[in-house]
Amino acid sequence: GERLFRAPAAHEARTLRASLAQELYGALFLWVTRLVASGIAPPPTLPGGKRLGLLDLYGFEVFPSNGFEQLLINYCNERIQQLFNRQVFLSEAEDYASEGLDPDGHWHDLVKAACRLPALALLQGEPGGFAGVFGVVSDRSRCGFDPTAAAMAGGGSSSGAAGASGVP
Repeated sequence: GERLFRAPAAHEARTLRASLAQELYGALFLWVTRLVASGIAPPPTLPGGKRLGLLDLYGFEVFPSNGFEQLLINYCNERIQQLFNRQVFLSEAEDYASEGLDPDGHWHDLVKAACRLPALALLQGEPGGFAGVFGVVSDRSRCGFDPTAAAMAGGGSSSGAAGASGVP
């Protein structure tokens, strides 16, 4: 046998390197996940053994282009994050107060701040404040909003003299 060797071009080498790194990372992640799962798994002889579930609550993901489905997924994740913050931090604040470690209620104020998520305020609005994106969309859809009629009524501007329902 004769052997033929061709050195890859620079862009091919970079692609191969990135592919190898991605495969190694994936294999390592799978190995670590299985190792942790086997380490915390209850013995198989225990009836009704406990299970551990993990939920990633990072927040809004940023893609070059997000669709409506991704918006709803992100919204639900933010709501879950808010619930998690409220449950965990409120429990901690109550523990601090019961142990006399928070006499001025500062920790309670921090809990309130941790539960205020700007993305949720923008989407669902705030009590006593603005309606939020979902409220405006809901209002416009219930009122039979016609963007062409609103543009004509407002002098070509969709925000012209029309009221909240799109009716002048």
